[in-house]
Amino acid sequence: MPLPFAPKPEESRVYDSLKSVLLDDVTADQLESLRETVFAQGVDGAEDEYRRLLLLMLASQAGSISGPIPGASTIEQITRTSDSGLFTIFQPDSGIYQFNGGDILSSGGSGACNFYLYDGSVQTYIGSASTSGQEPLPTDTYGLRTPFFVSPTMYFAGDITSISTSIRITAAFVRVR
Repeated sequence: MPLPFAPKPEESRVYDSLKSVLLDDVTADQLESLRETVFAQGVDGAEDEYRRLLLLMLASQAGSISGPIPGASTIEQITRTSDSGLFTIFQPDSGIYQFNGGDILSSGGSGACNFYLYDGSVQTYIGSASTSGQEPLPTDTYGLRTPFFVSPTMYFAGDITSISTSIRITAAFVRVR
């Protein structure tokens, strides 16, 4: 049943943009892109487009209003061979991601890294990790302060404080918005 008093589905920007895409193939990024084109004032059919976006998000499982977005997770891995200052570990292109865990691996001896949330100009310390082998990134009192979330404007960064041959950092994130 169509939305009451709504313009016909054929006139919908949401449906027109995705008319050849199966529900299983709709992505959170596609919905985000469409959402960005709808005006907030809710006139000229915009409110109906809000409802269509929400219905499509729920039906396709490409979005969430209460938790992780299915199929929208990533594991980021970066290896450093020098302690050359602050570096980005994960900065998503869009959306909000929650840190789920990770590890630090040191080759050729021991190594350590401080971790930060960083907005491109200011950083805030959220923890550190050190190892002489491979260890989970700690999330207790002395490790990373969790949960933490990253976005395109506030991302996860590191700064190597000691290194032998190399340090590899692996971190898992899931998109929540």
